[in-house]
Amino acid sequence: MSFKNIKIYNLLFIIILIIQTVLLWFHLDSKAVLTAEEAYSYYLANSKSDYFLSDNGSLKSSLANRWLDGKFFNDYICPDKDNCFNYLNINKNIIENTCQPLYYYFLHTICSFFPNHFSKWYGLGFNLFLFIITQILLFNVSKKVVKKNRPAFFICFLYGFSAAAVDNFTYISFIALLTVFCLLLIKVFIKCLEGNFSFIKFMEIFLMTIIGCLTHYLFLLYLIIILITFIIIKRRDKKLILCISASAIFGIICSYLVFPETADYIISYIYSYGIVSGVNSLIPNVG
Repeated sequence: MSFKNIKIYNLLFIIILIIQTVLLWFHLDSKAVLTAEEAYSYYLANSKSDYFLSDNGSLKSSLANRWLDGKFFNDYICPDKDNCFNYLNINKNIIENTCQPLYYYFLHTICSFFPNHFSKWYGLGFNLFLFIITQILLFNVSKKVVKKNRPAFFICFLYGFSAAAVDNFTYISFIALLTVFCLLLIKVFIKCLEGNFSFIKFMEIFLMTIIGCLTHYLFLLYLIIILITFIIIKRRDKKLILCISASAIFGIICSYLVFPETADYIISYIYSYGIVSGVNSLIPNVG
């Protein structure tokens, strides 16, 4: 493809990205109600844990069977002036709720600039920013995969107008942030496939593994799929496979050291879907 055509499709991408961002903004502006899970995201990010929950993570009995006014719910989802940029509360809140902390650190940071005040735009504005980053990454990754600007442009065109993208970035949760980290990870692996090997690339995989695992534990599944695919493609380059695998494994270990509850969450997730019982049923009884 000529340099002129590349410039044309880059310009078209910028134009369509602006249009998609504006349309998404109008859609987000029309959002009138938060789901319980979205309100809970604000709680996990901003609430003083000992104010609402008992030691076992359940709602305090003193709060049951009585009227709770608007101030109570404002305190439930907004940081007060004494708890702005207090990230220890987040760790306490999420321990009993099978969540990873990174997304809630971002949300709490945004909310901390506006103490005692709630707005849906603290979460939705962050999502809108992540949508722009996602589309830029998707365009770059698509160009690397399909080797042409035209198909890459249409991939971003279709995704940006899809119901999946709209739902993804309308919902106030970790999903949009996880999407960005997944695209960043595959971008690094593509660079490695192109032969751009360096210590920096290994560090990028190491760091992406850490922040991805601290966003949600299902990032591990995505990482394993990408890593297996990479190993199959580069199966003859044992040294490279060893370095890439070591970077990912050390990243997983470090994410566990930062947030050890991850292992418990994964085990709970497996049991909640009956995977363990399903596997056990395939193993014949002995004795």
